[in-house]
Amino acid sequence: MFKEVIEAQTKISTRRWLSIVGALAISTYIPGGGPLKDPFSASALVLPLLVLFVAVLFECWRLIIIRINLMCRDDGSSGWGIGVGVSILTWCLCVTAWHVANVPDPFTIKLLGSEGYIRTFAVYLFAIEAIKSDPSYRK
Repeated sequence: MFKEVIEAQTKISTRRWLSIVGALAISTYIPGGGPLKDPFSASALVLPLLVLFVAVLFECWRLIIIRINLMCRDDGSSGWGIGVGVSILTWCLCVTAWHVANVPDPFTIKLLGSEGYIRTFAVYLFAIEAIKSDPSYRK
């Protein structure tokens, strides 16, 4: 099962998903729960701006990682994007394992709409994109 998840991950553009889920995650901090609680509220109008904001924010992150990597050794063994991404991914897997172990019915369709799931999924996508954006990942 894990192999299929990894293969599916490489076929989908995670950068687009990061923009979408990241915007939803940020919108959960809007008073009243934002569009996740009421998709027909006026707060849903801010989603396109949040998608653009997340895309620009990640691009800035990517440029910072590239700049930091330029100050590192030239052997290309590893980069900061991979290190940070793997660390965040490890945390996400710990949260998932905790959820499965401590919640009586861990996987329900209701879980997909919860704020915690949206936020954790955004962090997971950020970790994947951080790993993929590192120049040493492509070697």
